Amino acid sequence: MVISDIQKTLGISLGIALIIVGIIGFFNNPLIGLFEMNILQKIIYIAAGLIGILLALKDMGKQYNKWLGVFAALFAVLGFIPPTASLLKTMFNINIQTTILHAGIAVLSLIVGLGVKQEPA
Repeated sequence: MVISDIQKTLGISLGIALIIVGIIGFFNNPLIGLFEMNILQKIIYIAAGLIGILLALKDMGKQYNKWLGVFAALFAVLGFIPPTASLLKTMFNINIQTTILHAGIAVLSLIVGLGVKQEPA
């Protein structure tokens, strides 16, 4: 497997997962009894998933993985700080379980997006 395939595979996989989570969130909230979501968060997940698939298919998976990692890390860090966690709860209905999920997405995305080097063409 070439390196760009790893970036592409993760971008598409995360994109599909985010779309599924966003759609299921419309029918089952909290998602699997743990992850609370409001409509804005569901729409953001679906949009981020669509962008991920589109960018991965255009061989821009590395950029998507890096930026998804950065944004997920930002939301994770803010979710662990009580004043901003309260704000995130009010704006997006993000709870601690969702914050932990964002941290996991951040770690995975940043490891692949920053750690896996592209081979020269």
